[in-house]
Amino acid sequence: MAESRPAGVPGSTDLSFRGVSGRLLGYLLDAGCWALGYDVKTRGVENYTRSPSTLVVYNHRRDADTPIIANVLFGRQGPFSRAPRPTFVAREDLFRPHFLANYLESWPSPIRALLSPLGLRPFLWALQAYPMRRIRERTLGEVLEDVLQLFGDLPLHDVLKPDWVERFAELTSGDPSQLTVRQALGSRFRPLLRQGYGLTKLARSRFRAMKPHEREVIDSHLQLFVRLLERGETLQLAPEGAVSRDGGFARIRAGLHVLVNRPRTLVRVLPVGITYDFMTCGRSTVFVNVGQEMLNLRGLRPGEASAQVARAIWAQSTITASQLASQLLASVRSRGGHMITESELLQHVADEAERWSEAGLYVDPRLLVRKEREKRMAEYIEHCVRSGELIPRTMGRFALRKQDSKPAPAWWGDPQGQISYINNEFATLTRMIRSA
Repeated sequence: MAESRPAGVPGSTDLSFRGVSGRLLGYLLDAGCWALGYDVKTRGVENYTRSPSTLVVYNHRRDADTPIIANVLFGRQGPFSRAPRPTFVAREDLFRPHFLANYLESWPSPIRALLSPLGLRPFLWALQAYPMRRIRERTLGEVLEDVLQLFGDLPLHDVLKPDWVERFAELTSGDPSQLTVRQALGSRFRPLLRQGYGLTKLARSRFRAMKPHEREVIDSHLQLFVRLLERGETLQLAPEGAVSRDGGFARIRAGLHVLVNRPRTLVRVLPVGITYDFMTCGRSTVFVNVGQEMLNLRGLRPGEASAQVARAIWAQSTITASQLASQLLASVRSRGGHMITESELLQHVADEAERWSEAGLYVDPRLLVRKEREKRMAEYIEHCVRSGELIPRTMGRFALRKQDSKPAPAWWGDPQGQISYINNEFATLTRMIRSA
């Protein structure tokens, strides 16, 4: 009997195709990491035993996490290696026809227009990546498209909460009571359609009507991944479900519990920690550390299993110069200070690196050697000067940037939010260590 699949999901690609094309792609991923400015350092790769039914789990820092980790575990074995190839849990919107055009919104219009007709779906299927619906991240536009498909072109006031109907009405000159779902999906409403948590914008009656469909789609996606694990595939999953925007670690989602317990075969869980040391003027260093396989998660309560997996992932973190130096800057700023010296930064990083190394954590080896530590800290300081976080004074002294009345949100992509982001990351790490 043919294997049943969720709508729109292909069957398993021929293994010989996966073997050759996948490994050739590994070389492209290596080149891509270099082109993006990443210098990838690995540790513990031997912990991956290549056993059947392995679930690779990792913290989610960037969109680049998945290809970087895949390349570390699978892509560096040569184009004709017989080692197993991974399958991937991918966010559902990647499979949408115009994902690239929307994702590259900041790119020049001509390039976006060229990419607009392109879709990632064939490429993702060839790589054995399959969609997973993420309720929180579903946009209002995606939800309305489902409403249109399931219930037809209803009046918008029968679908959305009144305040959201009003928001759409503000963008149209016509009679808002005549606005329908199909019309609301027009390009003029794009800013509203991109809003996340789309289901929360629905009227209560429509939300209740949508719930069975949402559950059915999610269960069909999970069931496909269960079958892949039962077949002995290695599956790569970011259990937080979405990239961390503030450097913290989000709650592990319920799918992990299903993938560990529902398969009829034992699932090995392989924790991987990925850490970006990006506050530098050179190449960002990416540390990928692989932990010991976990075999004792089956049968545990969801909260207990999630806590063990979270701790195992964070135990594979790397203590970096960005973390230790930013910790000091954040501490000085929180105390109301506004000056720091280069020698204070160097001494703090040296002392903290030694302390955490003695406590058994993995520290960037460069921070444990004086000359390499001084070189790395010179890069960190230069980065902070360029971003405006540090303002040079005399005799190796620096003024800290004045805090705005409305500080920038913690985010690695915003130069003025990077210290907060890194500080959140480091605080989460130390909290996980203390709870172990």
